[in-house]
Formats: sequence, C-alpha cells, structure tokens
Amino acid sequence: MLIYVLVLFIVFTFILVPAYLVFSSEIYGDFYFKNIEGRKVLLNSKEKSNVKINYDYVYKNYSNTFRMLKNYFIFLFILFLVILIYNSFSYYEIINFIMENQENITLIFIVLTIGILFFINKIKIAFYFNDTEDNKILYRKILFGNFRKVNGKITYKYFNKKNKVIANIKFRNGSPKSIELKIDKILAIQITIQEITNDNFEANFIMIVDKKFTLMKGNGIFKFPAWLYGNYSDAYSYIKKNFSKISYKLLENTYFFIDIYYNSRPFSDSSSIENLFKDFIIKGNLEKYYKSGKLYEKFIIDDKNEYAKIYVKYESFYENGKVQFKGNRNMKEFEFHGICEHYYENGNIKEKANHSYGHPFGLYESFYENGKLEEKRNLNTNGKGNFESFYENGKLKERGNYRYYKKNGSYEKFYQNGKLEESGEYEDNYIRGNIERFYENGNIKEKGNVYQEYLDSEPKKIGNFEYFYENGKLRERGNYNYSGKKDGLFEYYSQNGKLIKKENYKDGELI
Repeated sequence: MLIYVLVLFIVFTFILVPAYLVFSSEIYGDFYFKNIEGRKVLLNSKEKSNVKINYDYVYKNYSNTFRMLKNYFIFLFILFLVILIYNSFSYYEIINFIMENQENITLIFIVLTIGILFFINKIKIAFYFNDTEDNKILYRKILFGNFRKVNGKITYKYFNKKNKVIANIKFRNGSPKSIELKIDKILAIQITIQEITNDNFEANFIMIVDKKFTLMKGNGIFKFPAWLYGNYSDAYSYIKKNFSKISYKLLENTYFFIDIYYNSRPFSDSSSIENLFKDFIIKGNLEKYYKSGKLYEKFIIDDKNEYAKIYVKYESFYENGKVQFKGNRNMKEFEFHGICEHYYENGNIKEKANHSYGHPFGLYESFYENGKLEEKRNLNTNGKGNFESFYENGKLKERGNYRYYKKNGSYEKFYQNGKLEESGEYEDNYIRGNIERFYENGNIKEKGNVYQEYLDSEPKKIGNFEYFYENGKLRERGNYNYSGKKDGLFEYYSQNGKLIKKENYKDGELI
C-alpha cells in the first residue's frame, strides 16, 4: 500500500505543481539573449520563415524546454489517470493506511516538495519576439505549440564584490511597462513607460538614494535600448559598466552636493547611471535634487534645438531656490554654448559670457557680489583678444592678452592708485619669463626671470635676479637654479650703494 501512496504523491506533485507554475507564473528567471541579423530576436521569432535561426547566435539555448515539458506532461497525465482508476477500487483501504502512517507520509511529502521546487527552479522558458514597425511584442511559448503575450517580470542580476544589482522589467500584454533597478534589494531607480513608438519610448523615472532621498527624476522620449525586451547578452557589458562603478555612498545617508565640481556627487564619471539617462533621452526634462528635496539642476532637452544633440537648456539652483546658473550646457561635460549667466546666492549676476561649442567667444564679464565689474575680455573665434580686471572701486587692476583662449604675452598689474605694480609675460595662463615689480612710488622693486609651475602659486625665480631699495638703489643680486634655490655668488648692498657682504650658495645651502 505504501508504494501506491508514494506513486500517487509523485504523480500529483509532478503534474499539478509544474503545470500550475508554468501556466500561472509571472516571474521569469535570468535569461541570456542575442540579436540575430540586426533584429531584436530572442532565440526564435514568430516570423521564423523570414529569419534564419542559427543556435550559434544564441548565448544560452532554452528553445527545446517546452517541447520536452509537453511530452513529459502527456506521459504523466496518462499515468495519473491509470493510477486513479486502479485506486478507485481500494479507496477505503488507502484512507486507513494514510491514517496509520501519517509520520512517514508527511516525511515523504516534504522530501517530494523540496525535490519538485528544485526541479521547477531548473525549468527554463523560451521567448519569442515579434518586431514589426509598430508592434514590438514579447511572447512566451506555452504548451502544445501555443504562444502567450508576456505578463510578468523578467529579472537580470549583476554581482560585484560589494553589491548585488537587480533589474526587474515588468511586461503587460507583451510590452514593457516599468523597470526597477535595485542595489542590494534597495530600490534605486523606477522607470514607468507610457508609450512605445517605433524605436523610441515615452517614460518618466525617479532615482532614489537611502530609500527616500530623490536624487534625480525626469520625463520625456527616450531611445529604445536593445536590452529592454530581455536582450541580456548584448547589454551585459553595458550594464556591468554602468553598475559596477556606482559609489557605495549610494546606500549611505550622505550629503552629495558640497562641491559640484569635484567628487561630492554619487554619480560623477562617464559610466554612471546618471549618464544612462543622458545617453538615451531624446526630448524631455531631467531634474536633480538636494537632499533637502530642493531642486538642484534641470536639463530641458528639445529635439527642435539645432544644438540638441550636444547642448541642452540647463539651469542650476542654490538650495534657497535662487538661480545659480542658466545657459546651454553639454549633457555630460561641464561646457557650454551660447549666452550663459552665473549668479551669486543673493541673486546678483556673477558672470555673463558667450560660448561657441565649449569655447568662450565675444564679450565675457564677471562681477563682484555688490554688482561692480570685476573682469572683462573680448575674444574672437580663434580665442585671441584682450582682457582687463578691476578693483571694487572701479580702478584698473590688470590688463593683458589672450591667444588660443588662454592668457599669453605681456601683461601689466596696477596698484589702486593707478601706479604700475608688475609687468611680465604669460604663457598659457602661467607667469613665465622676465618680470619687473615696482614700489608704489614708481621705483623698481625687483627684476629677473621667473617660472610658475601651478596656477595661483608664487612663480619661482630662475637665473640672475636683482632686488632694490625703495630709493632705487641695488639691495641684493644673485643666481637661482631651476629648482628656485639660491645657487652661486650673492652680493648684498647698503641703501647708499656700498657692498656689505658676499655669500656663496649651493642648491639653497650657504657654503
């Protein structure tokens, strides 16, 4: 009798449970697909007469799964009917036996349940994709050669040393309706698709940090990514590139916008998720937010704009809501085109400039916070022109020239009383070459050769250098090596011109 019960449990479990899971399941495991002859074909196609199918194109082949399952179910179904008919004549004996052997039967049921769950987990599902001009529908093949439009979710997974990244794509009637990207089971991005047209789709999205902080959101028309219908093998390297370099700070309660020019943002390099949207959007809006929920920056993409392929309308804001910057900006790089304006937090203009494809062009003006002019320059399309800077009282501070969009050639700096303070040479924004500095009374203070290694650093002295008293008399002279250290004979004089002493140096050390 135990044999009869065992057979009954096996037949029941291996027929009804697999059938229920296969026909009603809306959760599909990890799948690997590939384009065939430039089409978004997954394993096979409903129009297979028009497409030559070669399994060499397929990264992982599950196309025979349902053919095997069909034969398997037919066999078990017949076996199930035979056993039911046979045991119908011994109904009361079976019931009594079950009551007398409950513990053994329970153990058998548990073992069979674990076994069938393991077996079902190994079942793979074959997808068929119909890709006509206005009909992008994903099908799954069910029993007896029939097809059903996918209603459910396909899951992609990527693991690195720190995180597990999961992408869930939900389908309704064969069309993708939403995408969820999770990092360590925490929702990071939610995309809702409204409409699919040809090779584009209209959608809105939101990026979330720390479960509640909205980092970025937007809506618009996006280019159709190949992996949206489950084309995982084509997208794998791209997904890996975009996911593996995400800062682990994504999961921390961190303030990201201390300084937008450096590494304070969670997504700052070209392989970030942020750029995933910037790559695919055709028309629409992208918005980023402070942790407080205040708007931080906004991109407005208009496909009618002649520069839209590179530059889009851009605005950034202070946390108090005041405009920080507005103009046309490259989607990825911090470069501009056209008239751009930069503002102080009090609302006053800070900079106003014209750009041509990332280069300053025409009139540039910068201002102090009180509104007074700080600097102006005027450059032609080759980056050649002149500049002037001013003190807050309006007096001239410095003037010079530009070549190739950088300070080059002679310059002059002035005291606030209008007297010359310094004259020298710029080389690509660096002070290099002969230099002369003066006292406010007009007498020379020092002269020689200098070399500036870093912007805003004091140029080091190289070669012969002379220092003077305010009355114009020589105070000191000597030689500096290429490290900017005293090297050789130095002579020191009194204010009346008499030699006081001589010293010899070697690489900055007195000998």
